[in-house]
Amino acid sequence: MSVILIGFMGVGKSTIAKKLKRELKLPAIDMDDLIVEKIGMSISDFFATEGEAAFRELETELLEEILDSEQIISPGGGVIMRERNQELLKAHQKVVFLDGDFDVIYRRISGKRAHTRPIVQQKTKAELRELFDFRRVIYQELADLTVMTSGKTLKTITAEITNWLKQQKD
Repeated sequence: MSVILIGFMGVGKSTIAKKLKRELKLPAIDMDDLIVEKIGMSISDFFATEGEAAFRELETELLEEILDSEQIISPGGGVIMRERNQELLKAHQKVVFLDGDFDVIYRRISGKRAHTRPIVQQKTKAELRELFDFRRVIYQELADLTVMTSGKTLKTITAEITNWLKQQKD
């Protein structure tokens, strides 16, 4: 069964997935990378040409395909915006919500790579904060484990997750 890392963009899902891959000796899948590979263009370009609804549909199709394999899955922050995806995640037993301080996350997402995040390009900081607060409630509802990432090292975060996973096996 997969370990799924959910949380707002910029919280560190991809980085933590890579570290967990080494710790747990499981494959790690970054859903955004798989989607880019599948569509042959950047997510920003896809959003501009096809729209967010088409992107969310691709996300759902991919989530349905990969969910039952034993791996670490790092979806985009908006994966929880579709009811079908919420159902898929609720049916899963190892959903980890990576939570963080909004100001720290905002600094990350509004920096050098802001151009790769269509929602960051379209919204003000206040609008992003509102989206963060809205999504946070959903992340919390879906999570089997919540890990606060702000102020913690990568090693500490992954240790929290791996310790919890060991307890799940007992």
